[in-house]
Amino acid sequence: MAQMPSEKKLNVINLYIKGLPKAEISAGANASPDEVDATLEEFVEAAKRLFVLEQETGKTCTEIIAEVEELSQQRDKLIGDLTNMECM
Repeated sequence: MAQMPSEKKLNVINLYIKGLPKAEISAGANASPDEVDATLEEFVEAAKRLFVLEQETGKTCTEIIAEVEELSQQRDKLIGDLTNMECM
């Protein structure tokens, strides 16, 4: 199955959170039932991993997101620095 666009996945998740049945989610998100199932499985797995991280670290979801964003920025800066060094 082809990868579903992120915007479509978010639409599926938002409709799921609203409590709609899968048939209505599929119609509302213009996604096949298989795409809905796959997206919801990914969402549930990600939520489980986040819950475990919160429990293990004692940090809130917001704190974890901020830390991930900071680390991503550091990674991007390092990649940029390495690229600049290779160009010299």
